[in-house]
Amino acid sequence: MDDTVSGLAAQKIRELFAICGVESSEELLRSLTAHAVEHLREAQLRTERGSGSEPNSQLKEKTIETPLTPPHDKRGSERLLKQAVTEGRTTYNDMAGIGERKRKKRNNGHGLKLMDQHPGASASCESGISSGKAPPNNLSPQTCQTVDDANPQSLPTPRDSSLPSYMNSAYEMKVITTIIMECVKSNSAIAKYGQHTSTAMVTTKLEKTQDYVNELSKYSYDQAIKTIRRDTALNAGRAIQTNYNETIFWPIILKCAALIDPATLPPAKGPIDGFSMAEKAATRRFMEDIGHSLGPENQRQYRTFWKNIYEMREAGAHKILLYRSKEFDSFCRSYSKTAEISLVNKVLEWEKQYHPHIEQLETQILSLSTGDLKRCAAESVCADNLGIRHGDELVYEGGTDKSAFVTLLPKDNGSLFVSSIVPICEGDFLGIFAGTIRFSEEFSETHGISGPTRRLWLDYSQVTGVLNQMHVSEPGGNANVCLLWEAFCGNVETQSCISWQVSVKATKQIMPFDPIIRAAAQQEQFDLHMSPDNAQKGFLGNCINS
Repeated sequence: MDDTVSGLAAQKIRELFAICGVESSEELLRSLTAHAVEHLREAQLRTERGSGSEPNSQLKEKTIETPLTPPHDKRGSERLLKQAVTEGRTTYNDMAGIGERKRKKRNNGHGLKLMDQHPGASASCESGISSGKAPPNNLSPQTCQTVDDANPQSLPTPRDSSLPSYMNSAYEMKVITTIIMECVKSNSAIAKYGQHTSTAMVTTKLEKTQDYVNELSKYSYDQAIKTIRRDTALNAGRAIQTNYNETIFWPIILKCAALIDPATLPPAKGPIDGFSMAEKAATRRFMEDIGHSLGPENQRQYRTFWKNIYEMREAGAHKILLYRSKEFDSFCRSYSKTAEISLVNKVLEWEKQYHPHIEQLETQILSLSTGDLKRCAAESVCADNLGIRHGDELVYEGGTDKSAFVTLLPKDNGSLFVSSIVPICEGDFLGIFAGTIRFSEEFSETHGISGPTRRLWLDYSQVTGVLNQMHVSEPGGNANVCLLWEAFCGNVETQSCISWQVSVKATKQIMPFDPIIRAAAQQEQFDLHMSPDNAQKGFLGNCINS
């Protein structure tokens, strides 16, 4: 029994360390595990005593009554000592049981974002309410409750049915999302300069660095901007290269192990972990040569980690490893060896699912260097904006612009649907609904979106885009996005007037690869989108003269 409890406690502590990105040692782990098990034993004993498992007479016999002493002999309150003389000595028999504690409720908010939770967390509220907002009046206490009031036995298991089949927990979803965000972040820095191989100066001599900066300060504005962009892009490329180099550390270590004479090594100690003494000795020498810490736990973790990512690379998980994040590294280090699916096969599932989407993101973001997406954004009223419209820093720093992650996906029956490859939160921006802004009395019931003023409407009968292909429910039906009219200024240099655009905003949380759905503006529009023939034409119609 003690071994089972101890093993379970150690496993949970390892998971907690992995989630927080803390590198632990075996000594610290054993100490914390023993401390937790000791607290559990004490709590169990107090529970048994409080449940009345022992007769009251036995409890009285075990009570040690100490004689009262004068106040000047022992510290204490003279008033309480006098009260003890008149009312009798205290035996504390009534304190054998544990009284029910009042639990203080914490204001955790009603919106639980699935991507920010650790493996043991789950979403108990599906209302899509963001943290800090009051819940709607139509929600009952049973529908949305805090974790403090919930019975742990009734909480869902880490495998949430709302997750894709290749994800076992919300933590896995967070890990893959950080990889996609890392792809956006790295390629956004590269896109400002473009994909080039440069012979720019790279030196470790500080004097040369100072001379380079002094020379840069003498450049013209245009030349300085071009040089700074080049250096920023090259630094991003070097960071990716340095990260990806780790995937071939293990075969280099094996080359070192082949040079070691086994007869010079001490005998193996401890449980079998799948590594020979030569491989362990080679790992230590490799870490010493490249300047890593040589702690025993550090050696063990890196030895396993480098072997795993090497096997992932050999199996074909290139895109995942190219943009791997610190959350991914922590996930690999804490992955259970006894899991039903091995770590390498788990990552291969992610690679198979996300490889084409990561390639699409790379192409999409790098096209910024040619100005294609900038022109597209400038003409947003008549074309879909698939780029990072509000600045790429909002994408990978927890921002609300998720337009880069919206894409068309195929169904089993050959049709298409619009979805996102990352979790979407309430209020996130998903892109621009394509169409032509019109100001006229003539209105299309099938292809028209009414504006905020009379005679202002959007016509998408002649122009279409990705978001125009999203699923449509009946007017007032279930939807997870809405169309929002927004006014924006045109080109400041040409002093163009204020224009309108129709943005797509999420009204609730949307999981990856779930369909994006809007409510039809009119019944005729719903009927149009239910027709397979119109779907093949991209829901385009006849031209309407303005």
